[in-house]
Amino acid sequence: MNNQKYILGHLAGIVHTGIYCMQEKQLVSYEEHSEYNPICHSGTLRCTLADRAEVQKEPVIIRDEFHMFYSCVKWENTYYMMGPFSTQVLPFLRY
Repeated sequence: MNNQKYILGHLAGIVHTGIYCMQEKQLVSYEEHSEYNPICHSGTLRCTLADRAEVQKEPVIIRDEFHMFYSCVKWENTYYMMGPFSTQVLPFLRY
């Protein structure tokens, strides 16, 4: 588990976005400032990602109304979630 914590924490820093693990409704963040991340705040977003990942083998990628992308993959009994990713330059941050 320490290797996983190191790798996911380092990856979150490299890609500058949140990485989360959810197992049995427990959410673990590997992001430095998770208080600003929609995955951390929105149970609806987490449930949507987990529900879609449950029924397929490939990673799930969804886009919200602000053109932000979120992804999720299920491995064993754990959901790994990443996001947000932007495909556009935003003029300001939206919270």
